[in-house]
Amino acid sequence: MVKQPVSISITYCAECGYEEPTIRLVRRLMDEFHMYLRRIEIVPAAGGELEVVVDGELIHSTRSSGLFPKADAIVEAVRQRLG
Repeated sequence: MVKQPVSISITYCAECGYEEPTIRLVRRLMDEFHMYLRRIEIVPAAGGELEVVVDGELIHSTRSSGLFPKADAIVEAVRQRLG
């Protein structure tokens, strides 16, 4: 079975200073999955949010969890999504 590339969207709170952790996460995702990425979208927002969506499925939300995402957990969620 051939893995289908995924689309990832990361919405982050620009006013909270989440740019650097978001860029590090993007770099990690690119390093891990460069052959399997259709696109990575980075969306600045406000209100303390940091949400990661893979192919339309929310895999992390600071709004609902109250926690900042761990890069390893995001990588693992993408890996599972790829099968």
